[in-house]
Amino acid sequence: YPVLAMAELQALTPTFDHIAYTECTQRGVIAARDGGGVLHLVLSDPFDGTSEDWALRRLAAGRLLPRVAMAQPDDMQAYLAQVERQLRAIDAAALDDFPKLFDLAPESPSQKTTGE
Repeated sequence: YPVLAMAELQALTPTFDHIAYTECTQRGVIAARDGGGVLHLVLSDPFDGTSEDWALRRLAAGRLLPRVAMAQPDDMQAYLAQVERQLRAIDAAALDDFPKLFDLAPESPSQKTTGE
């Protein structure tokens, strides 16, 4: 399998449709698409055939056939940490927008009615 450098990893867009982020971190794998939309399964341990087979089965269940590549374990860990920060930022932004989506903004003092 080809070995991806950190810059090549960062050029990929992770997809968690078939392998959840938590499973990626536990198994040291990630499914991601390149700029052309090609799906890649990136592995961090060349000797972990169990995780490779598991990930390929998960993707095959969605009728996806990825290109398999490797990444250095330290690069994979750093990449997954970057992805986690991005996911947390997205979650935080979504939480900030949640009241607006349902018009749940807190009432201002002038909008409150008294029980008199």
